[in-house]
Amino acid sequence: MVSIEMLDFEQAAQYFESFVKICRIDGQDGSFYGGKANKLIGESVIEHTDSFPMFLSHNDNAAINLTFSAPKSFSILLELTDNSVLRDKLIEMHDNSVCKTTGYIENNLIVTRVSKGKDFRGKRVNDLVPPDKGVEWAAFRYHASSESDPHLYTNVVIANRIYIKGEKYSIDARDLFKYLIALGKMYRAELYNELQAGWIGVKITDYKNFFFAIEGISEETIHTFSKQSKNIDKAFMELMSELPDEPEARLKEFANLESRPDQGRTETLEEIRTRWKEESPQKHVNYIEKPVILANMEDAAEAAAEAAGRLQPLVFFSDLDFRNLIKQIIIFKGLRFDETIIQAAFKTAVKKRLVKEIDKHVFTVKRG
Repeated sequence: MVSIEMLDFEQAAQYFESFVKICRIDGQDGSFYGGKANKLIGESVIEHTDSFPMFLSHNDNAAINLTFSAPKSFSILLELTDNSVLRDKLIEMHDNSVCKTTGYIENNLIVTRVSKGKDFRGKRVNDLVPPDKGVEWAAFRYHASSESDPHLYTNVVIANRIYIKGEKYSIDARDLFKYLIALGKMYRAELYNELQAGWIGVKITDYKNFFFAIEGISEETIHTFSKQSKNIDKAFMELMSELPDEPEARLKEFANLESRPDQGRTETLEEIRTRWKEESPQKHVNYIEKPVILANMEDAAEAAAEAAGRLQPLVFFSDLDFRNLIKQIIIFKGLRFDETIIQAAFKTAVKKRLVKEIDKHVFTVKRG
């Protein structure tokens, strides 16, 4: 799941300070800088504590916070396994999925409004312009929910500034909110694919919204460690009554914003893991091994044609919706994918006019 919120300078600083406290308690650092415009890309945020305040924009919207939350079964396997190699691999899978989704955002959805003067009525006209280089972001990885459940999630804090011809601008975040649900599906598809590549058995639990669970983690164990999810469900029901016309998936994303790092915990992560193992109905948590074949170009082309057919009832859809659906269809067929064949299948579908681009990132299906 992916959620989004705007942070002022004080809120962003509080995120950073709370993470530093947790790092000191755990003796672990799950932070790193990213973004094409970031001079510290790949380096630990904590090692550059003086740089983070400078990294933020000093205005009411200092940063954009994207929260990437792993499925509950994934978090349980990560935190309760005794296999340290598996734990490191799972963290890498999550990080890869976060970075791929954030990379798509940076390359496709980050723009600003640049004035191009006034029209004949005297009304100001703006162009949406991408940055010259990219964005700057900092990632903070957490392992526990505010209810002290196993909950792996990463806050990607994007500095609210980009540069065009040396001039500084704020980010126009409307596309991030517009494509939030699709970005959540992209993150989950990438994580699902990473698990398949590692021969970790996965099953779909919600085909509509593309939610999944790791095979081998019992429903009882998931329920035991879902105290935060119950709070989110409660918030979701309240939002449903307040905003009945909003899409269900979007309300779930909003409800998920209640998840916050536990700023007051004093236990180390290892101490919490010991407690989780004692609390778990499954005393030996493990996954079911399942080898999965990599899809070929023919598989991807067929998936693209099927995706175009499924999207035909929609008047318009985004390129991200189309790519996500190609990936999901490949997954539904029991295969895994790589980005090369997804890109090739996408280009082939456009060339064959199965789908037609009518605006930037906006597509339609030829009718009749």
